[in-house]
Amino acid sequence: MPEASEPSPVLRAVWIVGVLGHRRLSDPAGVETVLERELRSLAAAAKARGGEIHLLVSVAAGTDLVAIRVARRLGLPVHLLLPLPEQEFLTDFAGQPEALAEAKAALAEVRAHLDRDSVNIALTRGGRPECYFDTDVRLIESADVLIPVWDGLPTGNLGGTGEIVALGSALKKPMVTIHPTRLTVTVENFEPQTWPPFDAQWDWIVKQEIVAPAPDCTSDLARANLIRARLSKEARSDAFDFRKVAQLLIILSALGGLIGMTHGILAGRNPGHIVTVLQAVQFVLSLWALRERRRFTRAALVVKWTNARIGAEICRGLEAGLPFTDPLRPIAGNVMPEWRRFAVSFGILTNRHRQSQFARQPDPLIAFRDDYARERLENQEQYFAKELVKSSRRARRLPDIAKRCTQATPIFVAVAMLNRVAKLNWGASQWGLIVVTVLPAVLPIVAAVSDGLVSTFDHKRRSDRFKDTAHSLRLLRAELAHLRTEDSIRNLVDRAERLLLIEHLEWRYVTRRIKL
Repeated sequence: MPEASEPSPVLRAVWIVGVLGHRRLSDPAGVETVLERELRSLAAAAKARGGEIHLLVSVAAGTDLVAIRVARRLGLPVHLLLPLPEQEFLTDFAGQPEALAEAKAALAEVRAHLDRDSVNIALTRGGRPECYFDTDVRLIESADVLIPVWDGLPTGNLGGTGEIVALGSALKKPMVTIHPTRLTVTVENFEPQTWPPFDAQWDWIVKQEIVAPAPDCTSDLARANLIRARLSKEARSDAFDFRKVAQLLIILSALGGLIGMTHGILAGRNPGHIVTVLQAVQFVLSLWALRERRRFTRAALVVKWTNARIGAEICRGLEAGLPFTDPLRPIAGNVMPEWRRFAVSFGILTNRHRQSQFARQPDPLIAFRDDYARERLENQEQYFAKELVKSSRRARRLPDIAKRCTQATPIFVAVAMLNRVAKLNWGASQWGLIVVTVLPAVLPIVAAVSDGLVSTFDHKRRSDRFKDTAHSLRLLRAELAHLRTEDSIRNLVDRAERLLLIEHLEWRYVTRRIKL
């Protein structure tokens, strides 16, 4: 009997291979053979790492159409990037009826299989040839590996293959260059033996079983929901909030010190059960503090909490912004490069079902606009407004406690000094003992603890930031209601998602400091 194959993960790592090159090829069959060999090799290497490659290409005559043919034979998903709207772009094929027919067929194939492929317009603001250059720049920025088909000669034209290859070299992009006549291959910034390179963030995703197989998830939507739910669960329960632990440590240490000081004062005056109870409570608090300190200094837990929070937010942002943002060039990958592999892979998964969802709408753009305003901007605006209320309340109370305790301390210290110098013996009574002995010692500690909590939670700065963020989201939502074009809506979504991701940078930097 044949062995049962292992169940597939709900998400595979995706590496983007960008192909570009000359429109006129003297030996297209030879280029096709070499290109197929290179793509097959990259696909095998990605599969060995548990992932897959996708092709990113335009649909111009020559190299682009050759690459699409090869990808279809290899069963690779194809993502088309057009420099102009489809009908306008197809005018480039004047006098090339065979290439025009093949380009139309390639576009039709992609549009018929949006559950696998995608097509995007670069939406550049320039005409020809600027739009070609802008499209190739976007292709380079999106690709993990670049395969140029280039004869090595400078063209001197804007958007020429040589100019784009030079840009790839400047960006240290891994490149596998095919010479169109010699059919030789040269590599730059690329090590075939170690590609794809180890990705620590993706490795963490796999080890935490975020993408572990789930036989019941049979649709892209179900898989996307499961991944987000697993990350959210890690953030809520399996991991921990380092800010709350820092606050708890301050409180436990302060309580332990206060109780220790209290039973020390009472030991000579009341040898009864009160001192024993206080000592037992102090012992329990010290064990609790020790346990929390060990958690606080365990780097794995800190990383787990941070990664789970960031990963879940990346999922929410991609689900809200697609298909009118670019899944191959996610904002999260630019803001936090270590998350690029996950963001691209999850973005492609999400884009498949989001494309199908909005394709059924009478007016997909307006449907997306209204959905994004309601489900993303309004939801996040309400979240930051709620956090603003909590942070503002704490920002007022804790400094006020510290201020009042600091103001009262000199008074009680002066009373204690007077009691001692004048030999008034106020400490003989219970309340007198509290006034002349306990309060002069307790008030400075309470003030220090309050200041420590203010510093730990940084409520004043956070409340100001929450206020600004909520205000910015409100303005973006108001602006979005009046937008009618794809370009303007895409730009606004990019601005909104970048604004929301900035919040997560704080977690990353603070937890890095804690791990040290």
